[in-house]
Amino acid sequence: MNKHGVLQRVSAITGIPQNKCEEVLKATAETIISELKSGNYVAFKNFGVFKVEHKSGMRGFNFATGEDVYIPERDVPVFQAGKAFKERVVNDV
Repeated sequence: MNKHGVLQRVSAITGIPQNKCEEVLKATAETIISELKSGNYVAFKNFGVFKVEHKSGMRGFNFATGEDVYIPERDVPVFQAGKAFKERVVNDV
């Protein structure tokens, strides 16, 4: 399912027009991004946590050229699913 499909489903469930649902989705995404950039995390109870994790630099291998390459350290956004979220997905509760 893509963004358009999500907006259609949320609109049908809530009765809120799709354009308003899109505004809320955009504002939510921007808020999460802003908080992660500020070094914070965003947690939704029974859903999960959005956070930034630091990945150390490491050696890698380029299979096309056969050369060793260095992958620099970096920060990456991560979503960690909550227990209730995982259980609903796996157990179809």
